[in-house]
Amino acid sequence: MEGLDVYFHNLIPYGIMTLLAGVIIFLMSLNLIFRGFKSPMVRATFLFCICLLVWLISGGCMIIAPHFSIAAQLGRFFYFAWVFIPVAFLNIAYVFIGRKEKYLLMFFIVSVIFAAAAFFGMLHEVQYNYFGFYPKLKYPWNIIINTYYFTAVGYALGLLYVEYRKASTSMRRNQAWYLWLGTSIGFIFCLSETTYAVSSTAGLEETLITWRMHYVNFGIQLLVAIFYALEIITYHFAIKGKKFFTHFNKSIYVLCVLFAVNLIFSWLMYRYAYPLFPWGRAGIILAFLFISYAILRYRLIDVTELFQRLLVYLLLSAFFFGIWVIFIARTAKENTSVVISILYGLLVVAFYNPLYVFVQRFAKKIVFPKKLDYRKTIMDMSMKVVSVLDYQRLIEIINDTIVNIVGASSYALLLHDEESDMFMPIASHGVESTSLIPLSPMHDLLRFIRLLNKEIFRDDLEEGGELLSPEIVAVFEAYRATFVIPMTYQASLRGVLFIGERKSNDLYNQRDVELLKILANHIVIALDNARLYELAIRDGLTRLYISRFFRQRLSEEILNSVRTGRFLSLLMIDIDHFKTVNDTHGHQTGDQILKELAHIITDQVRVVDIAARYGGEEFAIILPETDNEHAMAVAERIRKKIENAEFTKKIRQTVSIGVATLDGKKAYSKEGAARNSTKTVVRGRAEALKTDMIRIADEALYEAKNAGRNKCINGGMITI
Repeated sequence: MEGLDVYFHNLIPYGIMTLLAGVIIFLMSLNLIFRGFKSPMVRATFLFCICLLVWLISGGCMIIAPHFSIAAQLGRFFYFAWVFIPVAFLNIAYVFIGRKEKYLLMFFIVSVIFAAAAFFGMLHEVQYNYFGFYPKLKYPWNIIINTYYFTAVGYALGLLYVEYRKASTSMRRNQAWYLWLGTSIGFIFCLSETTYAVSSTAGLEETLITWRMHYVNFGIQLLVAIFYALEIITYHFAIKGKKFFTHFNKSIYVLCVLFAVNLIFSWLMYRYAYPLFPWGRAGIILAFLFISYAILRYRLIDVTELFQRLLVYLLLSAFFFGIWVIFIARTAKENTSVVISILYGLLVVAFYNPLYVFVQRFAKKIVFPKKLDYRKTIMDMSMKVVSVLDYQRLIEIINDTIVNIVGASSYALLLHDEESDMFMPIASHGVESTSLIPLSPMHDLLRFIRLLNKEIFRDDLEEGGELLSPEIVAVFEAYRATFVIPMTYQASLRGVLFIGERKSNDLYNQRDVELLKILANHIVIALDNARLYELAIRDGLTRLYISRFFRQRLSEEILNSVRTGRFLSLLMIDIDHFKTVNDTHGHQTGDQILKELAHIITDQVRVVDIAARYGGEEFAIILPETDNEHAMAVAERIRKKIENAEFTKKIRQTVSIGVATLDGKKAYSKEGAARNSTKTVVRGRAEALKTDMIRIADEALYEAKNAGRNKCINGGMITI
C-alpha cells in the first residue's frame, strides 16, 4: 500500500499533465505519418513533434520512476530532445513564412553540439523533490544552453509575428495569428520549466517553500515576458517603418540583441530563481490547442475528430481510474484485493459501452456543437444532385451547399461551353456581375489546374512566387477567390469552382475542402447529365421542347388535371405563310425567324407552362391550371406580340392559334377516371383525352387559317 500511495502521489497532478501532453503529441505524430511527408510543413511539424514527444515522455517517466538509476538515464534523452526543440520550431517558422533557411544551419549545428554533450557527457544531474525526479543542468551549461534556447525561440516567434502583420489575406493572417499566439503561450508557460532546469538551487525535497521564492520566480519570469513583449512591439514599429526601429529588419541585429539580453536572463535564473513546481506541461497542452488549430486551418492535419476521440477516452479513463483509486483506498485487507479486482473488471465491462456513447454525445453536442456532420452532408447533397436533371434546381442546390452549409461568402462556377470553347460563368454568389469574365482554355490558371489536377490555394501560389503570374492574380481578385477546385469528368476539365473566404472569416479545414471537391465532382456529372437530357428533350434550333416530350408531358398534365379537378388548356400555333419566307429569303433567314419567334413565346408564358416545337413551323403550349377564358387571353397576347415584332431583315410575321380546354372536374366524374378504376384504365382514358385535346386545338387552328389567318379561334371545352 505504501508503494501504491507513493505512486499515486507522484503521478498526480504533474505526472498526468506530462503524460497527457505526451499523448497529444504522440497522436499528432501518428497523424502526420499517415498524411505522408510530401509537404515541407508536414515534415517540419513531424520533426518538432518528435522532439517534444521524447522530451515529454522522458520527463514524465522521470517523475513517476521509482528508481534513481532509471531517472538518470532518462535525463540524457530529456536534454537531448530539449536542445533540438528550438531549431525544430525555427524550422517550422521558416517553412511557414516561406523564407530561405538563412540561420537555420547555424542553429542546427549548435543543437547537435549540445545534444552530443548532453547524451555522451554529464551536463545534468537528476534531483528528487516533492513532486518526483527532475533533471537540472550543471553550471555553466545551464546559462549557455538556456541563452541559446531563448534566442532561437524568441527569433522564431518574431518571424511569426512579422508574418502575421504582413499577411495580405485574412486566411493567412489567421493562420499566422494562431500559430504565433499558441507558441507564445507555450513559451511563457514553460518559463517555470526552464527555471527549474537552470536554477542552481537544490531540489526542495525538505526545504519549506516560502512566498518569497514564488515572488522571485514570478519576477524573473515577468521580466522575460516583458522583454518578449518589447521585442514584439519593436517588430511592430519596424514593420511600420519607424526610423528608430529600422535596424530590426536585419536578422543579425535582432539575434545579437536577443543573445545579449537572454544571457542576462539566464544568469538571473541560475543565480536567484528557485526550483518550484513547474507548470510548463499545462502550457504545452494549451499551446498545442492553438498550434493544432493553426495547422488544421493550414490544411495539413484535421485534428478536430482526433481531439474529440481523445477527449472521450480521457474522460472515460479519468472515471474508471477514479473508481479504482476509491477501491484501493477502501481496501485495507490484502485478502480482498482479488475480489475487488474482479468486481472492478465486471464494472468496466458492464458500464464501458453506455458511458462511451454518453461521453461521445457530450463531446459532440457540448464541446463541438458547431461541427459539421460531413458524412450526412455529403450523402444528402449526393442524393439531391444525382436525382435532379433541371439546371436551375441544380444551381439552387449548389448555392445552398456552398453558401449556407459550408459558409462561403462568395463563389463562382464556370463550365466549358463547347460552342464558344470558353469557360463561361453559370452560377455565382457574392461576386460582382462585371467580374464574371469567361476564361479561355489557354488561360494561365486553367493550364496550371490541368497540370496539377487538384485544388489550388492562392496562398500556396503566393508562397511559390514565380507561379503567381499577373494573369492568375487578376482572376483570383475578380472572383474574390481563396482557392479554386477543378471539375474534371472523363479525364477532361469541364469546369472550375472558385471559393471565396468564409462569412465568419474562419478558415477552411481539410474536411471543408474534401466536401467541396466531392460536391464539384457530383456537380460536373449532374450538369453533364442535365445537358444530355436537355439535348434529348429540346429542339436544337429553338431550344423549345421537342414533340415527343410535349406529348409525354401533355399526358402527365391531363392525369394531374383529372386527379386535382382543375382546368388544363392547350394552344396550337402555326406561322402564317412561312413557306414564302423560306422561298424568298432562304432557310437561314427562316431558321432565325423561328428562333426569334420561339423567344417571344417563351417570354409570354409562365415558368410552369410547357412550350414545344410541334412541327416544322408549328408550336404547342400546355397551360396547366388555366381555364378557357384565360387561355384565350394568353393566345391573343402572343398573337399581338408576334404581329408587332420586327424579325430579322425587318420581316413582319403573323401566327394563327387554336385553343382547347379540359375541365378536370367533369373528366374526373366520368366512369373512365373514377376512383376505383385501375391504372391501365385511367392512363388509357388520359391518352384518349390527349388525342381529343390535340384534335380540337388543331381544328380551331385550321379554322383560324381559313378565316384569314392572324387570328385566335377558341375550340372550346372538350366534350367527354
